[in-house]
Amino acid sequence: MKSLIESGKMTEAGLKYFDIRLIHQIDQLKANEEAYKEKLKTLPEDLEAFFKQEGVLEIFHQEKPSMKKNYLGYILAAKQEKTRIRRCFKIVSILKGEKNNL
Repeated sequence: MKSLIESGKMTEAGLKYFDIRLIHQIDQLKANEEAYKEKLKTLPEDLEAFFKQEGVLEIFHQEKPSMKKNYLGYILAAKQEKTRIRRCFKIVSILKGEKNNL
């Protein structure tokens, strides 16, 4: 839709039924998704220190990239600090082999 509007191929009737605000919402969602993906590429310093303290930092770095993203996404999606802490300990248990799933 956006390309049709930008190229001038969208008719008045088409614009009447398509809310231009949706384009901005879609662009914002894409930007948020890209920012989130970037966030999952690196281990935050506080988590790195925690994993090191718990003796699982090297194990974490040996995981497949997809598993690292899963672990980080699981932890970073927590809205409350206590949930994030609980999830950190859960991931440590998984990395130590004490648990086998989230």
